Amino acid sequence: MKSSRELRTFARRMKREPPFHEMWFAHRLQESGISFKTQVTVGFYIVDFLLPDQMLVVEIDGSMHNESYDKRRDEFLDKCGFRVLRVANGDVGSVDIGAITSAVSQPASVLKSALCRAKAFRGVALRANREVA
Repeated sequence: MKSSRELRTFARRMKREPPFHEMWFAHRLQESGISFKTQVTVGFYIVDFLLPDQMLVVEIDGSMHNESYDKRRDEFLDKCGFRVLRVANGDVGSVDIGAITSAVSQPASVLKSALCRAKAFRGVALRANREVA
């Protein structure tokens, strides 16, 4: 399990040097006027795109994605209150951006609550690991 500092460092590097398909998707979101953040740390994980108004996480899946890891991540994000949309690299151009923009907007307090839940889940897991070790 990586420390918060390691996650943030990796997220900053990914933000500075994004893969091509993530840059392309970000450009499409910008063109449509959707509010989004890239490479956001949520609990134990770094998500590719966070659309706070829709409480939506968009993951661009390249060849390096591990299905069992992705399943655990999706379950964690779901517990925190996020919906997850997974898009394969080759499908980035065919994503219906209009469907994303039409999703219901959530108040900022809902996002803050979800991020607090993610932090709490992480804290419980870290304490449990320390007790086992």
